[in-house]
Amino acid sequence: MQGKTATETLTEKLKKKNAAARLGFLARVGWEILWMGGGFLFGQASLLFETNPLGVAFLCAANGHILSISAGLILSAWFIGGQPWLLTVTYLAAALIRAISSRLAAPREPLKQPLPEGIRAKLYPERIAEGKAQDQPTKEISRFRARLEELSILSLIRDFGRECKGLFREWVPLRMTTAAVCMLIVSLFRVIGGGFLYYDLFAALFSILTAAAAVMVYSAFLGERKELKLLYAISAGALLFSFIWASDSLILGNVPLSCFFSLFFSIFITHQVGLPGGLAAALLCGLAHDPMSIPAYLLAALFYALFRSHKKETIGIPTAVFAALGWSVYAHGITAFLPLLFADLAAGATATLAIRLPNFGKEKEKAEESATDHTAAIELKLLSSRQNETTDRLRGISEAFSSLSEMFYNLSDRLRRPTTIDLRRLCDTSFDKFCTDCPHRTVCWGLEYADTLEVLNALAKSLHTHGTVTQKQISPILARRCGTMDQILYEINRDCAKLTGELLRDNRTEIFAMDYEAAANIINDALEEDAQEYRMDTELAAKIAEYLPSAGLTAEAVIVYGGRLRQVAIRDIDIDRASVSAETLRRDIGELCKAELSSPTFEVEGPVCTMVLHTRRRFFVVGAQKCVSANGGVCGDAVTLFSNRKDYFYALINDGMGSGRDAALTANLCSVFLEKMLRAGNRTNTSLRMLNNLLLSRTHDNSAAECSSTVDLLEFDLVSGNGLFIKSGAAASFVVRGRAVHRVQTGSAPIGILRESEAQICEFPFRAGDTVVMVSDGILQEDADAVWLTNFLCGLEEISPEKIAYQICAHAAKAERRDDCSAIVLRIEETEGD
Repeated sequence: MQGKTATETLTEKLKKKNAAARLGFLARVGWEILWMGGGFLFGQASLLFETNPLGVAFLCAANGHILSISAGLILSAWFIGGQPWLLTVTYLAAALIRAISSRLAAPREPLKQPLPEGIRAKLYPERIAEGKAQDQPTKEISRFRARLEELSILSLIRDFGRECKGLFREWVPLRMTTAAVCMLIVSLFRVIGGGFLYYDLFAALFSILTAAAAVMVYSAFLGERKELKLLYAISAGALLFSFIWASDSLILGNVPLSCFFSLFFSIFITHQVGLPGGLAAALLCGLAHDPMSIPAYLLAALFYALFRSHKKETIGIPTAVFAALGWSVYAHGITAFLPLLFADLAAGATATLAIRLPNFGKEKEKAEESATDHTAAIELKLLSSRQNETTDRLRGISEAFSSLSEMFYNLSDRLRRPTTIDLRRLCDTSFDKFCTDCPHRTVCWGLEYADTLEVLNALAKSLHTHGTVTQKQISPILARRCGTMDQILYEINRDCAKLTGELLRDNRTEIFAMDYEAAANIINDALEEDAQEYRMDTELAAKIAEYLPSAGLTAEAVIVYGGRLRQVAIRDIDIDRASVSAETLRRDIGELCKAELSSPTFEVEGPVCTMVLHTRRRFFVVGAQKCVSANGGVCGDAVTLFSNRKDYFYALINDGMGSGRDAALTANLCSVFLEKMLRAGNRTNTSLRMLNNLLLSRTHDNSAAECSSTVDLLEFDLVSGNGLFIKSGAAASFVVRGRAVHRVQTGSAPIGILRESEAQICEFPFRAGDTVVMVSDGILQEDADAVWLTNFLCGLEEISPEKIAYQICAHAAKAERRDDCSAIVLRIEETEGD
């Protein structure tokens, strides 16, 4: 069967996307209608002294859906009559005041808070142990404060002093003030119009205080402050009680709507939060609707929870409905049977629909099931990233070998290349390894065999001409269809290099004699480093998750991975709720990770926002290099500066033994080889060992002269500031710190002479402001003790690295016995940001 075309696949994706967009739009419209209905119910709810403060409180406590709530309140104003124009203007004014105040009161920088003591105790247990005897009273106070935190009292107090950013997310006391002012205006019209009666004055006082208090209580639930726990539960209960109370005044078919909503919420909340929460909700619903009906709703919650525990929700809802109906008939008589029957059946049907509708009734189940899915999604993303990283690393190694092979082709006039037939057979073999079990085999090697044949010919031609293959030789159709093309190309390049090496060994040419064991070590090192950099740190993730609520944040999942380069991913976070600044958040999480982290970045995927922090570079390097030939011809030294994606900076001097073009060729060969290997992220000792074997192979060829070179390499960690001087027969290096000069020197043979040659390594902790000077032996040939150079470096003030390198080489060029001279000057600077 022929696969789908790209056009058909794209069309299907667009259809699914459009369908999902339509469903999402309908869902949003449905939610807005429900919010409008809630505004209508709260607006027409009547309390003591014939007041209606709950509508304004509901409007001022909400964090969103203000237009829908306002529309419902305006409808309620015209429904209850009285002064509809006054109430309409009041509701619109409240919404406008909230919009303006949320913008004007939004701070430029959130309130900063230090790292909580509980987190510091986990970080520094030894300090806590030392001060245990001295700080006993303080610890008692801390335990008392922790207990208050659990009760959400301190959280409530802190929230009163906290300013939030975002539209309709203003300070809670501002919302309370807005509600109180609106009710004051309505009450003034009533008091003045009623002739200043005491009844109206008491009504005014009651409505103002009730509106302000209701805003304070409602805000925790409507603001989704789940981390406040007890306060959140109280807020939810108050809203539920108010909702049932408000719906009790609306009669439909001789039955108040509160009867319908009470049974609905008893079942639905039991489904959402379990039996304890369901029983509490049933009790509140019964108190608000009719105390005689409390047992009915308790029975409904109990029966539904019982059947749900056995995965029998479809039976549990009818059982709960008829249990509630049975008690209601017992309590109110048989005359109530028929009206209550329709109300309870409607509540059961609505509960069934709500539970089965996606993104509505299954929110708790989805949260339980998707908590693991979210973590798995992040881990899958990390795994994909790791796979891509490994592929890029292996591709970089393959390209390094290919470019080196091209250089080696020019080193001997006796070089033989594999024949076109051998290369074509090599391509066929590589494809056969991956195409045997491929589901598209019948397409590639059957229906479209002609196209596949053209690709094979192009690959063989590229191998014969350039010695390597890339994606350029693959047709776009085949590239889209084949999922293993990168592996096939890697296999072809590797087998081509191996075949070339075998042919050269047959001709007794050892220039291409690669150490395949060292090459395998390179790949193993790369995979091992990747495993370390992508290893999960669950303990640290738990510490960060514990810290987030103290910063006013909640998250679905926290993932921490990496060793030297830490990566922190916090999924589904609402940064607008933060009670600390972004800088404080970065610093606190960095202290937990014991690393300097970057400022947070955010990745948005649909409604989910993920905050990402990673270890940042603390240092950068300003460098200069200078080379001077001894006789004005080709310089036998090779100098290079570069960095890799692992945040390492390298400075390298290679001094080829001998003189003239042979020395220059050897030095440049070593420089290119090491740069390719280190840029690809390989370890220094493995790269040097492989280079040593390569030079030995060339030296042992009878047709080749001695081939060796010094290696003077600096590896500088841009994250930690630590440096490694790696030297093989190299001259001394110097580190200038203030007016002090540190000399770094080792004794070792140049690379390419001894089979077991090992480079000498010297560690050095750098600081910002340090100046590093690396020179070749031509600089010190008449000044072995580096007296002039040391004195020169001691007198440095604000001289740029370029001028320093120039003056060092200019001084060495004045010597009677001139040699090739090279100098590298680096200045270590500290980064000020990301």
